[in-house]
Amino acid sequence: MKFGKMTCFFAAVFLAGALAGAALPARRAVAEGGAAEAFEEAVLVMKNGASVRTNADQSGLRFTALMDKADYAALSALEGVTFGMLICPYDYIEVFGPLTAESVFGENAVYAAESGGEGVRIMCVTAPAMVEEDERTMAFNGAIVNLLTENIDREFFGVGFVSLTDESGTRYKFAAENDNRRSAAYVAQRALSSGDSYSEEQRAVFRGYMERNPRQETEYAVRCFLETENGYVLDKSERFSARIGDTAAAEPPVYEGYALHEKMSVLSAPVYANGRTALDLYYVKEGNAGVSFVADRSGGNVFDTRALYGEVLSVNGVPVTENEGRIELSAEEIALAESNAAGEEWEFVTSARSYSIEVQAYDKIITRFEELELLNDNPAGKYLLGEDVYGEGASFRVTEEFIGVFDGGGHAICDADVGKGLFKTVGMGGRICNLRLKDVYADSAALAYETYGSIENVVAESGNADCVIGSAGEGARVSGVFALLGSGACFVEEIAEGGAVSLSDFVGVFGAYTGGADAFAENYSPCGTLADACGIVRDAGWDWLASNGTRVEFFGEYVVTL
Repeated sequence: MKFGKMTCFFAAVFLAGALAGAALPARRAVAEGGAAEAFEEAVLVMKNGASVRTNADQSGLRFTALMDKADYAALSALEGVTFGMLICPYDYIEVFGPLTAESVFGENAVYAAESGGEGVRIMCVTAPAMVEEDERTMAFNGAIVNLLTENIDREFFGVGFVSLTDESGTRYKFAAENDNRRSAAYVAQRALSSGDSYSEEQRAVFRGYMERNPRQETEYAVRCFLETENGYVLDKSERFSARIGDTAAAEPPVYEGYALHEKMSVLSAPVYANGRTALDLYYVKEGNAGVSFVADRSGGNVFDTRALYGEVLSVNGVPVTENEGRIELSAEEIALAESNAAGEEWEFVTSARSYSIEVQAYDKIITRFEELELLNDNPAGKYLLGEDVYGEGASFRVTEEFIGVFDGGGHAICDADVGKGLFKTVGMGGRICNLRLKDVYADSAALAYETYGSIENVVAESGNADCVIGSAGEGARVSGVFALLGSGACFVEEIAEGGAVSLSDFVGVFGAYTGGADAFAENYSPCGTLADACGIVRDAGWDWLASNGTRVEFFGEYVVTL
């Protein structure tokens, strides 16, 4: 395909309302350096796609660039600011490259944005102002109107820009792209299928584009994605021809060892212009759900079952009804399902097949600080911290010997007075894990006054605690502690006489480190600075605590930063 300098792809151009009744702000001089700063900080983005301008006498394809009102106000106070929109057939870009400041306005520009310029002619409309889009946003619209019939199905591309001209020359900033490749035929077709939001006059304009569209057939794609450990991966893609406006339907191929995931797959869709219809078929490995759930024995539960193939009919023999990819089970139903379970593997039966899914059932999923008192009421229970809870300075301790399970779930207990330790005693069989203590006040230990059980994957932050754990007795196992103790002296203060304990993987920053019982630990690292601690965390490669050198993340959530 050849393109001349003055190739004509539209019959007229139109600047859509950029100056229509807009009250321009008074322009003023800006302090030296202020203009450059305001220009560099301004953000201009393209509105997704394009729209059909529906004026009956000047209809066409419109592209819109958007800017926050605060940025616009800063630019409007400057002299020499111009807003603009460049539009050209997308096949130009495929041949001559992207629209940039250099390719359009540079010394050796490939494109000619003005009549008579060297290079390939494209459309350029400019104005000194934008118009209001909504209460927070300003807009700049550029449109090509009265499209020639042979270009109705041709895809065009629009990109907005803003320029600043001063004594040093002209600078340009282009809008961030946002899938801005569209044809009038495609936009009109999607508008016609979008419901009753348009008037009959506007719909007549859309129908006119479809009737004048020179290409009445196009291609559509059928793509097959297979489930892997790294997500769904494209296995094959085929293209078929069909008449625009017809319905495309896929005949799913059979993959041995896989089943079609009908909830995720698109088996049929309208055939849109420009080959923009894709029927995506997703295949899951047979017998593999790729999901797990947590259940609260004390109340109602909602499980997201959209990933399961078929409609869920029962859980461990308990009948359920799936509604929009979710099922609900009451406390009584959870109890019945758990009594029928073979350990933590629960059977979910769907209309297509059955799954064995890991379900962790807890006596209570705690979401409020006051609910922590349940650990005293039933210290042999199994609990999950479902979200961060805040004590707001209140006092709380687990004073009963705790022999149950308390899984922090990667969440935090914040701003609480824990006295001599959040847990007075973690007994044999007791387990504390995946927990963060943030800004707790402690007389001695932050987490536990004494432990004979298992403690793992804990972050403890306190400005006055002496240690994380007061004493470790016989049978205690402590692994994975990250401590930030402003005046603390050690991780574990002492080991009980005759105690056979296991201590490993400690990293922390202390106000007055003295060692305590830490010398008995494997891999313990008291650090002088947070930067040193972050480096050790990064090198250790723990999956529960990570550092990139400037910040620490606990189960993917931000903890501290340098």
